[in-house]
Amino acid sequence: MRYLRKFNEGLSEDFFLDLREFCLEYLAFLLDEDNFFLDFNRLSLLGSTPGTTHIEVMIKGKRPFYWKDVNDYLIPFIIAIDKKYCLTETSSYYGSGKVYMKTTSSTSVKITSFDIQHKNYQHRLSIDDIKKDNIKPDTELEYITLTIAGYKA
Repeated sequence: MRYLRKFNEGLSEDFFLDLREFCLEYLAFLLDEDNFFLDFNRLSLLGSTPGTTHIEVMIKGKRPFYWKDVNDYLIPFIIAIDKKYCLTETSSYYGSGKVYMKTTSSTSVKITSFDIQHKNYQHRLSIDDIKKDNIKPDTELEYITLTIAGYKA
């Protein structure tokens, strides 16, 4: 019963190591380039739950990068991580989604959308936006963040 955990139980060290290994293996070609690295943050989002309840995976560049330079790596990675792990959807004034992108300038990143897009630095995108590559190729990014809550049931 590896995939089940009690409602008041934090994520284990084994889970963190498994997630870390998954990300490093899946993004090995991207990380071999000098500009990119991963950062992992352990979060405790629920006040009553002891320990780590979520892990934030950040794909960063030492300098800003363009979506068109990383989409061939990140689209399959995000689809694969969404199949194995439970990605947390977040919301704000700027929308909701499972993929958070921080841009270098205030802009709109989606190619097509029925939603009103506010020009801003913070963008939350759905898995469908990623699958359909619904992001402008010339979007300049600082980092991309995914928040993981556990294994998919």
